[in-house]
Parts: sequence; structure tokens; C-alpha cells
Amino acid sequence: MLRIHPTLLLIIGLLGVALPAQEPYRPWLDEALLSRAAEIGVGRIVAQSTLPTRDRLLTFEISRKLKGAPADRVLVVGAGREILAFSELPKLLFLEARGDGYFQALIDFVDLPEKGGRERVDFLAGFLKLLAADDSVALERRVKRLALDHLPTDNIWIKRIVVRELRALASARPGIFDAQELIDLRDRDSSDLPPREQAILRETLQLIEEGKALAWTRGNLAFPDDETRRSFMADLARFERGGDIGDRLGFLDDAAEVFKLRFAPYLARCLDDPAPEVRRHAAHLLGELESGAGLARLEELALRSDDMETRRAAVVAIGKIAPMRSVPLLLRILDTVELQRDALVALVAINTAEAALAVKDFDERLRKRPGADPELRRFVTRVRGEDFGKKLAAERAARRKRWGR
Repeated sequence: MLRIHPTLLLIIGLLGVALPAQEPYRPWLDEALLSRAAEIGVGRIVAQSTLPTRDRLLTFEISRKLKGAPADRVLVVGAGREILAFSELPKLLFLEARGDGYFQALIDFVDLPEKGGRERVDFLAGFLKLLAADDSVALERRVKRLALDHLPTDNIWIKRIVVRELRALASARPGIFDAQELIDLRDRDSSDLPPREQAILRETLQLIEEGKALAWTRGNLAFPDDETRRSFMADLARFERGGDIGDRLGFLDDAAEVFKLRFAPYLARCLDDPAPEVRRHAAHLLGELESGAGLARLEELALRSDDMETRRAAVVAIGKIAPMRSVPLLLRILDTVELQRDALVALVAINTAEAALAVKDFDERLRKRPGADPELRRFVTRVRGEDFGKKLAAERAARRKRWGR
């Protein structure tokens, strides 16, 4: 247990955290942390000792209120729950006030960098300034700029925050991201992120696309000359009139080859085409492009389509896109015998803790089931192996090279 000297209570005052009046958009950090803080200030430790009970006793004083002013010692966020970030200790402490005037540690993180306390303070100070925005549009754009600017940081604590801010923005305001920002996010090497943050960033990209931030229109496609444009528009008109299935599928292949990700929102529209062959092929191409455009419709087709082959095509596409949010859906699809193998592969591709646990649980239940299909048991053993993961990674790399990702 960690105890803080009760004189701390005499030091801490109140600091109101202003939120936009309409509150149509609320930053993730404000919801998760800042709005719960009655006071935010910078302080320094003045004494540190160990009690006979082996509890640590810390006494410190607040040197200034945190209103954008830089600090290099201790960050204190205080209220009924307090958060302290020590620059000289690699810790972030969540504290809760007790009735006897002391504070008890709820969570003690030790995975923070030993250096970077000043950077954490500066980042939070900058974030506090954003909350003073007098309208939601200004707040959204400032949060986006702050998150994009800090994403390359080496400070893992800040990196975790900005990744979650980007997902919150993509969920609430996907249209706020322009084409170049989406391209930059897609091209960014995410290997420096922890696995959880990699999955969140991947989901963020899918949310942006699904929200049609880059909505496909006939006017935004680039053509070398007017004759090429007229030819394409004529082919598109023939496709939309229906006709020979082979010709229609060929048009989708050719257009995807030329326009790549810019064509994805139109492929999402094709998931509602009257022809099941077109719906299946559109799902296939969205999976090849790893595009989240139309993801909600893909999930619906995977779960409820009357055509089993369309359901399979949607599940396979979801596996290639690998959206973290689709794990609960895939767990339901595991109950459909015809789709079990495709759903298992999709879960392995998503590769979050929840997805891995689901595959493990399925394997264990299968082993205990009398008369279980031996081929299915062998398949599950194979997909859980390291070689299969490498195979999926190689296939994904080949797809990205194929589609210029």
C-alpha cells in the first residue's frame, strides 16, 4: 500500500476542465482521465520514507498549476482519484482517497520509460489547452493535429494515448481525415507499437474507410485524357445495367487494378448488388485491398446472407482485413459448421488476446467432444501453430505488394 501524507490535501485546489458546450465530440483522454481530475498541477517530492509496515510514505508539494507551463519533476492529477507521473521513477500511480486521510494505490504501472516525464507533462499541458476550444469543430481538428504530430514519439505512454484518440476521432468523425492523412497512416510502419496499439491503429484505418471519409465519386478518379474517362464511364454504365456476369466481374477487377483503394467505397456499394456473384467478388476484392469500406455490411453478410458461399466470402474478407471489432461476430459464426475453418483463420489473423483465447477454447472443446471430426482437429492444431502465423503474414505482405500498399 502507498500512503501520501495528508498535508497534500491542503495543497490541492480545484481546476475546472472546460468541455465544449454542445459536447458532440469528447476526446478520449478527457473522458478517461482529465474530466475526473479536480486539480492538475506540477510538484516535487520533498520526502520519501518507508514505514515499519513496509508501506511507502511520500510527501511532496505543488510548485505550480499545470496550465501549459512546462515542468520537469512530478505530475500530479488530483481528485477523489489521483494520478501521479514521476519523471525520476518509471511509474504511473492511480491513487484513491481513504477515509483516514491517506491514499491507497489502485494500479501501479512499471512499464513506463524512465526518461520522458517532462514530455508527458508537456503533452498533457498541450491537451489541456485544446479543451478550451469554443466549438466542437475546432476541438476535433486540434485533437487530430496533436495526435498525428505525437504519433512518431518514442514515449510509449504518449503513443498509447494518441492511438486511442485517433480511434475515437475515426469512430465519431471519420470525415475529418483527408486523403493524405489516411495514406500517411496506412504507410506508417507500426512495428514500434505494442500489439494492442497495432490492432487499435488497424481498426482506426478501417473506421475511417467505413465512414466513407474518402467517399468514391466519379469525379475524383484521375484519368490521363478525356477519351479514357469516357471509356471508363461507359464501362461503368454497362456494369450498373447488369448483363453478363463474367463481364461485370471483369470490370470490378480492372477498376480495382487501376484505382486500388480509391475504388473500395464503390466495391462496398456492390455488396448490395442483386447478383450474388458480384456480392461475393466485391467482398473478395475488399479483402484483397484490406479495406474497411463496407465492413458493417460484410459483417451482416457473414452472419445473415441466405447464400452460404456469400457468407464464406464475407468471412474470408473479414479475415484479410483483420478488424479487432469483428471478434464477437466470428465467435458466433464458429457455431456454423460450414464456416468454422474460415472463422478460425480469421481469428488467427486478427491475433488479439480475445481472438487467440477463442481459438484456444475452441480447440479444447473439440478435444473433449466425443466423435469430433479428426480432420477438423488437425486443422485447428495447424492454424494454432507458428508456421501458420508466418504463412498468413507472408500472404498479407504479398497482398500489400500486389496492391501497392
